[in-house]
Amino acid sequence: MNKDRMEGVAKQIKGRLQQALGRMAGDDKLVLRGRANQIAGEAEAGIARALAAGRSWTGRRRLGV
Repeated sequence: MNKDRMEGVAKQIKGRLQQALGRMAGDDKLVLRGRANQIAGEAEAGIARALAAGRSWTGRRRLGV
């Protein structure tokens, strides 16, 4: 697991916690902010996963070279 993927997973966890706290407190803005962080984390982790797959597929060579 690389740094970008770990950061994405951390954002997902942060977003889930924000959503839970927002629901408990009745704060709709916090719930929405948590959902946005979770989606951003999923995207970041997905991109990191795709880049890692691309690197292993190309034999760790840079693309276009």
